[in-house]
Amino acid sequence: MRKGSMGDTGREQPAKFLEKQPVSHEGDAFSDATDAPAPDLAELVNAWPTLAPAIRAGILAMIQAAKGGA
Repeated sequence: MRKGSMGDTGREQPAKFLEKQPVSHEGDAFSDATDAPAPDLAELVNAWPTLAPAIRAGILAMIQAAKGGA
């Protein structure tokens, strides 16, 4: 085996890498992963593939309007 480029210790991770890093929850859509979606939302998600393109566009337009445009 070739010796030298990594030294005798190999490629150990620095101690800081091994410390447990805090988890950021900034920007999470839901605060609790156990929250079940609203029944209306579940119905929409299930129906989405069967909706006509014009209906999908209308729903998305309503969502954008409710958010103030964009």
